[in-house]
Amino acid sequence: MSRRLRPASERAQATVEFALVVPVLLIVMLAFVQLSLVVLTKFAVTHTAREVARVLAIDPTADPDQLAADARPFGSGPLDVRIEWRSSGSRRTIVVRVGDEVEGPAGLWFTSPKVATTVAMLGE
Repeated sequence: MSRRLRPASERAQATVEFALVVPVLLIVMLAFVQLSLVVLTKFAVTHTAREVARVLAIDPTADPDQLAADARPFGSGPLDVRIEWRSSGSRRTIVVRVGDEVEGPAGLWFTSPKVATTVAMLGE
């Protein structure tokens, strides 16, 4: 059983091709991870805004910052919470805007992306 050895130039070619492909694959994988984190944070921020609006619609004296901290599914940094009350006749509307920064691999080279959502709910 004889094995034919490849010439050194073919082995070097494979090494160069590998060295060219690996950085591109690494960038694509990190971009996918960052996009996943952005989508996850968007869902979390939307959930937090809905919970804050729901509680404030029932109890307008509640502390919105504490509500946002309690309703936040994950993360520990400060949230940007803005509350606006709008009245139209006998109807009161609560508008809650919640924003957060997305932590992830892009933060190593670029500024962290920010995610925000606005929710409006009728008050009682």
